[in-house]
Amino acid sequence: MVIDFHVHAFNPKVAEKAVEKLQACSGITPFTRGTAEETPWEYPESPPAFLLS
Repeated sequence: MVIDFHVHAFNPKVAEKAVEKLQACSGITPFTRGTAEETPWEYPESPPAFLLS
């Protein structure tokens, strides 16, 4: 079994509409507003791979 955990991060200019569309298509409530700036603060115990050194 494969379990995929990932985050979508959009340019702030389009993030709101992009997240709304993803939510409408998937039926899943998002945990973030879709911007990279907020993501590390939402998941401090497990930073995204691009933040790892």
